[in-house]
Amino acid sequence: MPVVYEFIREEGVEELKRPVPSLWWSGLAGGIAISVSVLAEGLLHRYLPNIPWRPLVENFGYCVGFQIVILGRLQLFKGNTITVIFPLLTDFGRSNLYFTMHLWCVVLFANMSGTFAVALLTLYGGIIEPESVSAMLSVLHHLMEYSASQALLYGIPAGFLVAAIVWIMPSAEYAGFWVIVIVTYVIALGRFTHVVAGSNEVFLLILNGDITVQTGLFGLLLPTLLGNIIGGTGLFAMLAHRQVREEILAPIQSSVSACRCPSVQVGLQSRSRRLSTGRAEINDDQAAVFRRRNPVFHSHRRKDQTCRFHVMHFTAYGDRAATLDHVE
Repeated sequence: MPVVYEFIREEGVEELKRPVPSLWWSGLAGGIAISVSVLAEGLLHRYLPNIPWRPLVENFGYCVGFQIVILGRLQLFKGNTITVIFPLLTDFGRSNLYFTMHLWCVVLFANMSGTFAVALLTLYGGIIEPESVSAMLSVLHHLMEYSASQALLYGIPAGFLVAAIVWIMPSAEYAGFWVIVIVTYVIALGRFTHVVAGSNEVFLLILNGDITVQTGLFGLLLPTLLGNIIGGTGLFAMLAHRQVREEILAPIQSSVSACRCPSVQVGLQSRSRRLSTGRAEINDDQAAVFRRRNPVFHSHRRKDQTCRFHVMHFTAYGDRAATLDHVE
């Protein structure tokens, strides 16, 4: 379990390092790709006969956009509610909080821009047959019945389930396709609200004149956004962090107490969520990688005494123990 946590956390760290233009274009592509879910649902609705079990089949169309986004590793706001939140929970501070909020804003705005562009082209660009557009709008009419409180509450399970996909994918290996299908199918079948995929639906209804801008933005999208954050960040990410926190923190305390160098103790304590005591041999290349990832563990000597301690670094491929002698 800590290995999965560390794998996702490392991905989050890499995401936070990406430049804004990269995030923007990936988020724009993610917004365009997720809109395929609404198109696929509409096409299935158009060609299936009007029988009671039709929703059981047409809701599979909702999975298509998520397959493109997740397997294509495009930026999607809901995925980032857990991926980039783990680095923040591991090392909470104003700087990490700022970078996390900054990434969220860039990706969310890019996603919304992509879904709005697709909605505009769908209705006025002539890229989709009018019969298919009518079928898409028919699928979306249930959103007009939602109040703001319903949109918020239905967004909580959607946020939790999408976060579950992010958590499961590192362990899924070749079953990742089916993980995405099953979880997103449940979201569609339960008519839960997802802020990015739902934004394309809301923009279609606004541009078609079925709902007002105020209702769409403040009655549907904003409550859905809050619900997704509560479900993905407030529930899943916090629970995932709490269940591994003690496993990561407990072993390091022996190293902290065993080492007499105050500066090294501070370094160990500040990284106690990522490191644990252990004992193993590593080669020079592994040691170099370890020192690059953990700059506090440099050569250190105090009063001609060598400070030796043992640390373990969680990697994406398992727990690796390292014994490092800190000598100038």
